Amino acid sequence: MMERIKKIEKRALLIFACLSFYYPALTMACPSGFLSQEASYDQAFYNDDRWGKSDFVRIAETLEAIYEPIVWQETGFDLVIYKSWASETVNAFAKQDGDKINISLHGAVLRHPWVTLDAFTLLVCHEIGHILGGQPMLAGTSWAASEGQSDYFATNKCLKRLWAIDGSMSSWEIPPDLDFYVDSCRDRYNSSDDRKVCVRSLMAGASIASLYWDVANQNEPFPEVPLKDPTIVKYTQLMHPSSQCRLDTYKAGAWCRKDFNDPFSNYDSKMGACLRDNGDLLGARPQCWYRARIPKS
Repeated sequence: MMERIKKIEKRALLIFACLSFYYPALTMACPSGFLSQEASYDQAFYNDDRWGKSDFVRIAETLEAIYEPIVWQETGFDLVIYKSWASETVNAFAKQDGDKINISLHGAVLRHPWVTLDAFTLLVCHEIGHILGGQPMLAGTSWAASEGQSDYFATNKCLKRLWAIDGSMSSWEIPPDLDFYVDSCRDRYNSSDDRKVCVRSLMAGASIASLYWDVANQNEPFPEVPLKDPTIVKYTQLMHPSSQCRLDTYKAGAWCRKDFNDPFSNYDSKMGACLRDNGDLLGARPQCWYRARIPKS
């Protein structure tokens, strides 16, 4: 009983912090959408029948079942995922509403011809990452991880946890002609299953970064796994980085060898993460959006 009271008190503090920043709104949409802007919906372009409503619902319900108790345990919020298969909105959102965090998923994302089932799964993981991704967090909120950190959570924690639970890796085979993916994952992991999870995560990241480029950033070069965004920021960027930078973040999460049970923290950006300070340049959050705090001498 006392534990539940403490959870309720913690939840009340989090709600008040978001309320105080967004007052007088009663419903807070603290983070922005997964995409920085929505695509104009073209029925012909988005009428991709590779996947259907059953795939959409299955992925959402699977992750909801896994993370609903974790979100409650870690934050005191109830997790609710709304599934709108018929929606023509090409985006996804996480929003605080009282004592709940609502995630809104829209079927148009999965109907985009560049989006695979694993890429859509990664997108759902990103939205959950807003809740559990920890530092760095969006300005003015006490619960919502930044866009880059939510991307990092998606491949560093969420996909690894899902594929460890659902047993799908036993039958999943690495497609041919992915030499860079395979070589980079072989350098990071010793076990065959870990390498397969790594390659599969890179493939999902490449697919969803392509969606982001198509919708929001066609003035930039097309994102590719072997490439790297050369930007080095002076200050951590909390909102959406470039398409290549997002892909670099998915790569870093996949290459980071931290266990998915090692959680991120709302108070310490080093917890649960691979760190450049420790020499892990590949698994650390990329400098195209993240700037580690320099300790005062």
